[in-house]
Amino acid sequence: MERKQKLILLKIWEDNYKQISEVYKGLQLICDCSPESKISRVIFDTFQKYTDALAIVICDGYDWLEWYAWDNEFGKKGLQAKASSWKKEKKVKNLNDLLDLIDSD
Repeated sequence: MERKQKLILLKIWEDNYKQISEVYKGLQLICDCSPESKISRVIFDTFQKYTDALAIVICDGYDWLEWYAWDNEFGKKGLQAKASSWKKEKKVKNLNDLLDLIDSD
């Protein structure tokens, strides 16, 4: 799969999470949507399965999607990571940085 295609899929994935987050905020205002609630589990389990499938498609064998989404908050934290082929860590602030990391491992 070409880089451009991978970036398109990653952008869809990231946009999907943003949509889920916005809807989730609204749901919290009108019903019990704690992380343990049934509706929350269904929403976030589905996103997790989507993430797992995307990882297979773009050959993310080291769970970088997971790390980028949850630990790095979709790049907002600008955390550093190191691919096995890199000499030192680099900041991962966006999808291009993430794909560099995935493609270099």
